[in-house]
Amino acid sequence: MEVLKTYIENIFSSYKEDEKSIRIKNDILTHMEDEYEDLILNGKSSEEAVGIII
Repeated sequence: MEVLKTYIENIFSSYKEDEKSIRIKNDILTHMEDEYEDLILNGKSSEEAVGIII
């Protein structure tokens, strides 16, 4: 989801982009996307799900 990706990119924008930071960003994004899907499946709207995650 683009909103979550942008959010993570903004958080990490002041850090040096190296293999470790890329891996961490991807791990966090994957976790956030999984949580988003769970929230949607449990009846939350897209906006509510994003708000909860962020």
